[in-house]
Amino acid sequence: MTASPSNVRLQRAYDEPIPDDGHRVLVDRVWPRGRTKEQLRLDAWARDLGPSTQLRKWFGHDPARWAEFQARYRAELADPDRAQALDALAERALQGRSPSSSARAIASTTRPW
Repeated sequence: MTASPSNVRLQRAYDEPIPDDGHRVLVDRVWPRGRTKEQLRLDAWARDLGPSTQLRKWFGHDPARWAEFQARYRAELADPDRAQALDALAERALQGRSPSSSARAIASTTRPW
């Protein structure tokens, strides 16, 4: 299942929510430090879709490891249970709340910068 780029937008957990965010999902195993549920205005927390603790620690925000991190993370997402959860999230993005709404995945720790 593939969602068009217009159905899914990425945003950092530390960026302020905006009115047209649509369905907001935090995709990370770790809650963003210093952020409350009210501040994030989440519809869901898909912690099992975030990179494993082992992978996050290995990566350590080292830009030189970014390409390998992506490959390893994709391999983790290929696990049947995680793939099923990812498919469900993609389906949610395709359905949307209305023709103009979107799903927004909120990431807090996996960027290389």
